[in-house]
Amino acid sequence: MGLSINNMANIERGVTIILKALGEDITREGIKDTPKRVAKLYADILDSQYTTIDIPTTFTQETYHGIVMVHHIPFYAFCEHHLLPFIGHFAVGYIPDKKLVGLSKLVRMFRYWTKRVTIQERLAEQAVDTMMEQLEPHGAIVYISAEHTCMSLRGVKSPGAKTTTITSRGVFLSDLELRSQFISEASK
Repeated sequence: MGLSINNMANIERGVTIILKALGEDITREGIKDTPKRVAKLYADILDSQYTTIDIPTTFTQETYHGIVMVHHIPFYAFCEHHLLPFIGHFAVGYIPDKKLVGLSKLVRMFRYWTKRVTIQERLAEQAVDTMMEQLEPHGAIVYISAEHTCMSLRGVKSPGAKTTTITSRGVFLSDLELRSQFISEASK
């Protein structure tokens, strides 16, 4: 679906105001199309509020009772505090009960939540809650490690610093050995 033409025009106007406030000549060759490019960028990157989450195809299972884990998946999202990206990797895992899911669906479910302005902590919560709701597993866990460019470029100016969040539900809350096994593999 994407952003409406009206919303795209509003973004363009906002970027024009910012460029003028920075003292830029908005008619200059390199800048004149920047508001349009930025609006298109936001439309491309931040579009999940205009789509629905991909309901995963699940398969009945009877025999697997260990952790199903997909890890070292790169991602980016935009921080709601400064509208700057945070970039890193994530891992998702679950202990199936009666349903298995295609592995690519785990990645798609996570990435759905990255396509809006957010914070890393909320992203982890939304991803793990979606897995619990959609898969009805014994437990679900999400590990996120990311560099926040707002910390790299401004404030403490610490390029390379990583923020890690780990959110879990079900058996991952009560079984510390299981949780540690997941975290050990996710953080390698």
